[in-house]
Amino acid sequence: MAYRWKGPVLKRGLFWGISCALLLWLGLKLWPNDERLIRKQLAALAQTASIRPKESALARLANANKLVEFFTPDVTAQIEGTDIAVNDRKDLREAVLAAQANLHQADIHLVDIHIRFPPEKSPAIVYLTAVAHLDGQTNAFAGDLKLTLKKVERQWLIFRVESLSLGE
Repeated sequence: MAYRWKGPVLKRGLFWGISCALLLWLGLKLWPNDERLIRKQLAALAQTASIRPKESALARLANANKLVEFFTPDVTAQIEGTDIAVNDRKDLREAVLAAQANLHQADIHLVDIHIRFPPEKSPAIVYLTAVAHLDGQTNAFAGDLKLTLKKVERQWLIFRVESLSLGE
């Protein structure tokens, strides 16, 4: 008689344990933390920046317009070794279209992503390496970048891009 309630109690405990685990998993999927949101945003940015072989001019224009949506309207970019000045989305769109005009294919990857959230609740700072395989070449172009992002509504947007030298 001592074990009469063991089965129903065990089943009830197992049911509640599985229910809590599912609710926790669902909560993390529906409301991801800021680092997960930024990583997802950067993955989408790399995919949008990539150029597929034989992509039409209209598709490239659409991707350029989609690409600038990852940035704030007042974005600034300072990249060493280029004479391109980016001070807003219009400048960025023009720079992207100029780069796309000279390429047939580009495969972009963002690797070694390190995200920092300063304690004073200022924007997030992301250090990463951008790797690009251009026009099917086996040698890749790589550069270290520092991105500064700020949260606009529920989305993290890039408002400053800086290239890093080896000493930084």
